[in-house]
Amino acid sequence: HARFARQYQFPFPLLSDVKSEVAKAYGCTSALLLGAVSRATCVISQKGILRYRYVEPTPLTSRKIDDLITIVKDLKARSLI
Repeated sequence: HARFARQYQFPFPLLSDVKSEVAKAYGCTSALLLGAVSRATCVISQKGILRYRYVEPTPLTSRKIDDLITIVKDLKARSLI
């Protein structure tokens, strides 16, 4: 994760959740996968508040990066992150 974050110059830490504990705590399970953890994107404020969550319906889908950039910009504009 550290190399990936450096490569893309992420100014935030990435999480490796091997046991899916954090994913389940943030509700990142999919009904289509019968409650199994699916790929998800979460934005959490510096105070630990979940500000945005999108759980992929299946592992074969993904949210468009432009949509995510718009969401993050909106959260920043509203001083939520």
